Amino acid sequence: MLDVDNLSKPIVDAFNNIIYKDDKIIEHRICSKIKRENLDMIKININNLPEKIFEKWEEYIESDCEHILYFEVGEFKNEMVKFGGE
Repeated sequence: MLDVDNLSKPIVDAFNNIIYKDDKIIEHRICSKIKRENLDMIKININNLPEKIFEKWEEYIESDCEHILYFEVGEFKNEMVKFGGE
């Protein structure tokens, strides 16, 4: 079974010239492997998904895949870093 880093790297590469000009500009990345059995505990809004992504979502729902990969990139902000405590 692949770890999150190995699963996310192809996505980072694939989004070059789509979400960002070059993945070298990424300052912040979140990637989580969510087990299919835990999806019912997560609120997912699919109302505004681009058609291509919605089609992939439907393929996933109809498949027997064990997990889905949640992936997010964005701007890094200093307040995101906290050491110790909550």
